[in-house]
Amino acid sequence: MKVLLALVALGLLVASSASAQSIDKWQLRIYNAGAALPLSSTDLLVANVSCGLPAPLTGSTINPNKVGFDDAITVGRFCRWDDPLGPTSPLNSLPFGAASYDATLTAFSGPLVGPESLKATFTHPGFTPAAPTGLRVVR
Repeated sequence: MKVLLALVALGLLVASSASAQSIDKWQLRIYNAGAALPLSSTDLLVANVSCGLPAPLTGSTINPNKVGFDDAITVGRFCRWDDPLGPTSPLNSLPFGAASYDATLTAFSGPLVGPESLKATFTHPGFTPAAPTGLRVVR
């Protein structure tokens, strides 16, 4: 009887550990506001995302350079990805202008793909250039 109970317990342990899947990456998809198909998609690898953070992201949705979301492992904690801001980076490479964009996030665990998140809206109007300095008007 003890052997049977031990085998049942071992079976439950193996089943529970097999069902627990870790996230390999998240996919950031960027859409023109209201569009059905994304303009771009970028994989945010686990190694490039900081999770377990104590506070959610705050800040402006104009020219964003970070992506934040709830930590799926630790309730009440948050995850953050910082855009490297190069000319081909996901958020920085979008066309400047008055248009709004929508972003979504999808989690991947091996071959399994989670549902797409709700959309988060942001804009990318660019930055107003600084006033020229050293101006002289002479004769």
